[in-house]
Amino acid sequence: MIIGYLGVGLIIVLILMDCKRIKMLYREYKIQINAFFKRIWAFLRDWRNALCFGIAWIITNGWGWFFLIAGPIFGAKWMTRIGGAYIAFLWLPMVNEKVVTVALAVLIKKTLFRRKHESNETSSSKDDGEERIGLEERI
Repeated sequence: MIIGYLGVGLIIVLILMDCKRIKMLYREYKIQINAFFKRIWAFLRDWRNALCFGIAWIITNGWGWFFLIAGPIFGAKWMTRIGGAYIAFLWLPMVNEKVVTVALAVLIKKTLFRRKHESNETSSSKDDGEERIGLEERI
């Protein structure tokens, strides 16, 4: 649904601009643009990605927002100052914490949800070991 709105918005902008070159470029790359947005949408729909992104967000800047909000509630000036300073630092143009958050989310997902690969590898190695033992006993 979002992909459709973005496509419609892009078409409206192209019609208003009335630029033939941009229209030709859009026609050339329409499939790639739609595929890109579909991959992003598929990434966001998975509950594992959302969970890992939430954990990564709490690690990178969620604690700063918590300090900023909870400091005045509990009367802890140090929490307000530290949280405010960290959030102000994150708003600087040179700080790109979103890249760190996404990379950390991918790392968390790989560590939390890797059980499926390990079970397949261990089962195949166990089978090989059992076959070797059976062959050795027969000889």
